[in-house]
Amino acid sequence: MKNDKMSKRKKAITDYFMQSKKLNKGEDSMKTCQIMLFGVGIAAYPFFFLISVVICVNERRKFSVLS
Repeated sequence: MKNDKMSKRKKAITDYFMQSKKLNKGEDSMKTCQIMLFGVGIAAYPFFFLISVVICVNERRKFSVLS
């Protein structure tokens, strides 16, 4: 289920990039770069959030074992 959701998100992001590339062909490349960085940031945020949650849970587990 989760993997399917991630692949859907990746497909949506790649579609978005393709559209932005088509739109920005005549415009300066800086705008395309900004759009791509923004998209990557949106895509990466939940991933980093998940990693931080996992790390916090592991740290809490270690602490409860020690005490």
